[in-house]
Amino acid sequence: MIQINLLPHHLRPVKRTPLPYLLSIAVLGGAVAWMALTYLGARDEIRAAEAALDERRSELAALQVYVDQANELAAEKQALAHKIGIIEEIVSGRMLWSRVLHDLSRLAPDNFWYSGISVETQQYRERRTERDPETGATETRDITLRRPILRVQGYVADSPGSPTGVSPLMQAAESDPDFSSRFQLEPPSLRPAEFEGQNVTSFTLEFLIEGGLNND
Repeated sequence: MIQINLLPHHLRPVKRTPLPYLLSIAVLGGAVAWMALTYLGARDEIRAAEAALDERRSELAALQVYVDQANELAAEKQALAHKIGIIEEIVSGRMLWSRVLHDLSRLAPDNFWYSGISVETQQYRERRTERDPETGATETRDITLRRPILRVQGYVADSPGSPTGVSPLMQAAESDPDFSSRFQLEPPSLRPAEFEGQNVTSFTLEFLIEGGLNND
């Protein structure tokens, strides 16, 4: 049977092809597949980076003991350098320590005897006024210095015909031109003590070494 469509052309139903829908589905599927592959690749890279990071952390943890040893050695090196500096100043300096010991023996009265003589370093606070070269303004501030001292320890006993107390040794040290030109007496430390059943005075005298350890 023959059918004839008598409707005008603009009123006739349009026959639609499924090709655009198929293309859209194909493009969407490709995009999803590309995103899935990108995600899997990024996940693998993250896992590889995390594994490498864990490996580096393990290596650092294994090396930490060497880092601690190096820090300890650096601290010991600094302390030794300070001690070596003092020793080198004493050895290479012009201070005649044999003469210093002779002077201490010469200046001490008969009722004095020494229990220890040493060279130490001690901190001193000093106020300095400095000028700023750019502004010309002056600034006063306190600084801490480490200076060498001669520490003399010993005992003094009261005996008939001999002066009492530590004052005779202090006066002799301050009035002796040669000794006082190299050593400045600091306030003494005194305390009562007993030595072989006899009441004595234990003393510690500290002399600031003028000009450091390189005195003539």
